[in-house]
Amino acid sequence: MPHRFLRRTTLAAGAVLALSALAPAAQAQTNNWIFQYATQDDRPNGTGHNTAGVVALGPENDFVALVAQQGTPSAANARAGNYLVGYRSADSTHGRIHGAIYGSAEAASFQQRWESGLEEPVKMTRARVIAHSDATPTYVYVANNDADHNILVFEVQADTLASTEYRIATGSRPIWAIAADAAGNIYVAVDSSATGETDDIRVYEGVNSKTEWATDHVL
Repeated sequence: MPHRFLRRTTLAAGAVLALSALAPAAQAQTNNWIFQYATQDDRPNGTGHNTAGVVALGPENDFVALVAQQGTPSAANARAGNYLVGYRSADSTHGRIHGAIYGSAEAASFQQRWESGLEEPVKMTRARVIAHSDATPTYVYVANNDADHNILVFEVQADTLASTEYRIATGSRPIWAIAADAAGNIYVAVDSSATGETDDIRVYEGVNSKTEWATDHVL
């Protein structure tokens, strides 16, 4: 069954890939939800494979989808397809940027890479969640589950999703959730079930505050 990207009806906050209630944010969400359009994953404007997450950018109908083929952040399927798909001024049939690989057989195992200068590239590995902050309006934060469980930062450009110089290693435990606030601070939830540790929620000051994102990649 095709996965659908659904645009919400309220315009002020931009497009998101979800149904939205016609109600103020502070009101309990018990109202009707309105479907407006769908971008299906098996069509020319789709992602090509399973869509695990999405973030809305500032402009109307601009957003980024995260493709994750299968499994969980702690699963062993390290080579499953994992990549980002950007959209600008999207509708059901238009808006996807740089789409050569999507829907191809290669996409099933394609892992997008974070690259910066002479540093060792980091492949997107079992990434299942992404985040966005208005403090860095063109940046997308990927909760990656490589060996160092990096937060990888990509930039949405006019016709591509490019690596930035920014990433932060979060440690040895899988990341299950990520969020960003309006100031650019990044929050991650990690799995401590096997260790008994209590620091499940970690907070990282953002790229505008800490140079370590671009230097040694440890805070």
